[in-house]
Amino acid sequence: MSQPPKAIVPALKDGEETIIEGQRFWRPVTPPGEVPRDRCIHEAGHTLASWWTGKGIARVQVTAIGEDGLNFTEAAHCYIEGEGKRSVEKFCKRHTRQELNDRVTRELIQIMAGPMAEAKHKGYGFAWQALAMDPGYRQWREGDPPSDLHAWTGMSLLPKPKDRARVANAAVGVCAHMLAFYWPKIEAIADALQSRRSLTGAEVLEVIGEDPRGPLCKMKLAAVELTAQ
Repeated sequence: MSQPPKAIVPALKDGEETIIEGQRFWRPVTPPGEVPRDRCIHEAGHTLASWWTGKGIARVQVTAIGEDGLNFTEAAHCYIEGEGKRSVEKFCKRHTRQELNDRVTRELIQIMAGPMAEAKHKGYGFAWQALAMDPGYRQWREGDPPSDLHAWTGMSLLPKPKDRARVANAAVGVCAHMLAFYWPKIEAIADALQSRRSLTGAEVLEVIGEDPRGPLCKMKLAAVELTAQ
């Protein structure tokens, strides 16, 4: 797997573009009242991963340009629990090293599937898709969604550096393969979001139209060789 670039991609406004280390980054212009396609793809990535990892889906929502509201995917349940950093730390410390490794990996896949799907949609290379998974770059920040709190706090509590590297690599690899395999489903969820703006878990399942193949909740990560093309 190629190494993530060292540069950090800046936040771009509609219509802006930049080139970093030979890679073009861009953000399309979306008319007021319409939902940006990249926004729908982003949430569709989170949603597909929530379904595939066995977290389930409660609701997913996107907003149009010029409208107030949040863009989010709400999972039905989490593999790491807690409403604040201290309660998350307490929950994590109750689990063995292997249990925590697996739980953190599942949470990371779900939160990274959004930005990785958006990057794939825009044609960014795999190394750029994986950039935000670098544990030296990404950490939980006040105001981030609960899923980010769970995943990044859990990552910081993994007892050994090699655990953190293993979990990060596993999450990136699994997420990349999942997105490639289910890309038509990502597009279908994004289509539904662009037209309806909000979907319940039942509506998402109707759009997907099948059960997960080899859901991560049934996989033993230690026994699986994870690579990314």
